[in-house]
Amino acid sequence: MPLIGIALSGGGARGAAHIGVLQALNDHGIFPEDVSGSSAGSIIAALYWFGYTPLEILDLSHKKEFLKIFKLGIFNKRFTLLK
Repeated sequence: MPLIGIALSGGGARGAAHIGVLQALNDHGIFPEDVSGSSAGSIIAALYWFGYTPLEILDLSHKKEFLKIFKLGIFNKRFTLLK
């Protein structure tokens, strides 16, 4: 079986759509082994890579604490490699 990877884009709150994409893939027996993403997609990709199922990620996304990720400053321009 070939290795399957997926790259998830950014998009702020629309990044939650990636959860549904991962669930649909899983429902069809497709389980990406390599995941990457940018911005909101990177958060979803990281949770999936760490072993959270799409349904667990969805449950996490409904919790108030989940939004604290965006306040950590990781999206601050001071921390980017690009100038």
